[in-house]
Amino acid sequence: MDQGLALYHKHAPADAPASWIVDVRQLNTLPSPVRHWTATNWQPRAYAAGLRHLRFVEPEHSTRQLALQLHTATQEADVQERCQLTQHETLSAAIQQAQHTATVSATVEGS
Repeated sequence: MDQGLALYHKHAPADAPASWIVDVRQLNTLPSPVRHWTATNWQPRAYAAGLRHLRFVEPEHSTRQLALQLHTATQEADVQERCQLTQHETLSAAIQQAQHTATVSATVEGS
């Protein structure tokens, strides 16, 4: 996650709120220390770098457990500057929502 954030920080446009699509279809759970580190360490740094949305692609049969676990850890850590977490059943749905969000943001900023 740190390597991905470094690449994002190096290449992302500074003025656009961005989405990061997280494909967790192969994972079952996030260990508690990982959830805590992500919520308290990584997410504030990601937010500071301009990241605003984490979009989780989860299996259709999933109980949407991973994003819920991370959301809960973020709330428990009382992190003020945090990314919005959303859940999607397919990669194409996550991409479509990210594109829609980018379009709406560009329209609002252009007004």
